[in-house]
Amino acid sequence: MSSHILRDSPDHYAGAAAHATARAVAAAYPYLGLGPQVKARIDIAATDALAQALTTAIRHGLGPITVAACEGARDGAPPLILPPAAGPGAVQLVCDPVDGTLNAARGGPRAVSVAAFTQAPSVTTYLDDSQAIFAIGAHSVDVSHALDTSPFPIIAVHLQRPELLTATLHRDDNLALLRALAGPQSRITIGSRTGYRPTLAGPGWVAVGDASIPLPYECDLEFGRIGLVEAQIQSGLYRSWCGLVVSRDRIRSRADGLAGYLHSYLQARDRADVDALRALFTSAELARFDAADTPITEVTETLRQRNFGIGTDAVVAIAALSTPTEPSLTQREPLLHAPCWSSGTNRLDVDTLIRTPAGISRRLESVAVTEPGVLPCPARDWYRDLSWTTVAECEDLAALAEGRNPLPTTAFHEVQR
Repeated sequence: MSSHILRDSPDHYAGAAAHATARAVAAAYPYLGLGPQVKARIDIAATDALAQALTTAIRHGLGPITVAACEGARDGAPPLILPPAAGPGAVQLVCDPVDGTLNAARGGPRAVSVAAFTQAPSVTTYLDDSQAIFAIGAHSVDVSHALDTSPFPIIAVHLQRPELLTATLHRDDNLALLRALAGPQSRITIGSRTGYRPTLAGPGWVAVGDASIPLPYECDLEFGRIGLVEAQIQSGLYRSWCGLVVSRDRIRSRADGLAGYLHSYLQARDRADVDALRALFTSAELARFDAADTPITEVTETLRQRNFGIGTDAVVAIAALSTPTEPSLTQREPLLHAPCWSSGTNRLDVDTLIRTPAGISRRLESVAVTEPGVLPCPARDWYRDLSWTTVAECEDLAALAEGRNPLPTTAFHEVQR
């Protein structure tokens, strides 16, 4: 198999990615808005549908695919398993069956399914999906060397230009850094509260509560701590990008927060101070680095598009389980619209954004949800009768979904990221 198969037939893989993510959306769609109790079920349904769709595509000639990275394992989501693939020609898959699962469970915006095909270096043996990445990506300015010195000046200058949107994922450490660099804010708007944190917006910036993967198509510059899989995918979607392997727990334990952590990190790296660099990570993280025989000086090198993530030649599909756009925060045209169910044709129309080396396009994927082999059986049965009594689910979920349990428990123990 040619080592350039992805470059030679991007449309072939774009179609497969769009079909697969749309089916993941269709499998998760019945659970929308049922509450945090169904968060795990959304992940399971989407993962199973994504795997089923890609397995079918492989059998019909797509070619061998290796699962390079799949978001969710750290949160207890099932692994995505595809037929074994071997050889240098295998295309790598980096995916998140649902980015923004809690948002979907709570019925809010910002939930998408993402699949990226790549032949670029995308996985390093000393990282797993529990690892955090500090990243900065942009379209109008070159940030590829921002972490060689300090990213703060570039971010601060960008925040002075409210006509260009600056974005971050709303985590306490990211938000504290944004506030420090943006200065006093006269107006902050609160948007959706369905994520791990509420979505906030100020003059020229937004801090989204979840689902950061679509941000490269929503903002001009993004910075902050995100997950490994999100970083791998986003690294290929910005015009310029760079990142650092960081420790969430070490950042959160510092009184000076993310800004102080990054300052210490860059200083220690400049001095090649091995002890100071190791002190920036937990014992569990250091054990993983050491087990992979990776020196800390290598772990802390700047991550760049040429040697990390999906690469700029990747094929990516982003399908909307709920629209990423919040009308209360922006007057812009929605990036993607929410799915639309047609009972007359038994189809779910899923809005999908597709990126290939040739450019960006949108297509409406129409999923025949009741046809055999399209969705896993429970989802297909639900669509056939629109009744939870036809689905092999526990009685509590059926009662909740059909309104027979008017006061379901909504307790939710937040997953720390």
